Amino acid sequence: RQHHARAPTARAPTARAPTARALRTPNAVTGVLGPFIFLKNEDGAVTVDWVVLTAAIVGLAIAVLASVSGGVTSLSDKISTNLANQEIATY
Repeated sequence: RQHHARAPTARAPTARAPTARALRTPNAVTGVLGPFIFLKNEDGAVTVDWVVLTAAIVGLAIAVLASVSGGVTSLSDKISTNLANQEIATY
């Protein structure tokens, strides 16, 4: 009787959640290196970049409006005075 061997099936590795005991047990490596692992963690770094970039753009917009508003007010007052002094010709 011949015995045919089956081809091995490929399985994707599954990530296992840590057990409750593993969460309670201090890890010697992460205990000592914990602060350094935290500093190397890049989760949220993109969010911080976007917040800083957005704050810079808003600050720049406020600075531009503050510097331009005086000139715009003066110019609009001159235009308003000039238009008010115009006479409409009726023939």
